[in-house]
Amino acid sequence: MDPNQAQENNNASPQGYTPKYIIKPGVEGLGGWLVFVQISLYFSLISIMYVLVTILFPVFEPETWNLITDKRSPGYNQALIQLIIFETVVNVIFVITAVIALFLLYRKKKGVSQIDDRLCII
Repeated sequence: MDPNQAQENNNASPQGYTPKYIIKPGVEGLGGWLVFVQISLYFSLISIMYVLVTILFPVFEPETWNLITDKRSPGYNQALIQLIIFETVVNVIFVITAVIALFLLYRKKKGVSQIDDRLCII
């Protein structure tokens, strides 16, 4: 049976109107425009992790960190210290948020399992 064909109900209403139903096919997996959402989430997760590992985390090594934070060194700049800390914290928050978003994207909904939304009245 074609799910897009209309089916007539044998029980006619008192006004003589016979409702018709369309059975929508069930949705399986993630597809369509959600593919772009998945790609962008993975791309942002990989790129932010790359920036954290190659650029930001090496700044916190003792030699570099002492060079930046020591007031007698020529590389000292208070604004730079605050910027590095802020950027590291924000990037870690972005990584956590992307992981949570990917987890929620692939998790199946359990709250709507009691409702059969494949039947639609026209």
